[in-house]
Amino acid sequence: MKAPHEQETTAFISWFRRGHPSGDAQVASVGGKGANLITMHRAGLNVPPGFCVTTDAYRAAVAPIAEDII
Repeated sequence: MKAPHEQETTAFISWFRRGHPSGDAQVASVGGKGANLITMHRAGLNVPPGFCVTTDAYRAAVAPIAEDII
């Protein structure tokens, strides 16, 4: 089994140490905090291994109950 930070990025999970979109696309995919963590990692700052749950994951989780929560 691969170490968590070596696992692949998916539509629902985006690992800090994998390829990511940049700029507005990055913020739209992982939110502001996630985008800043990825940017810090790219800049060479010491960011612990981690991941973001993407906005696609949120949408998929909420879609079946959207009418109930609106």
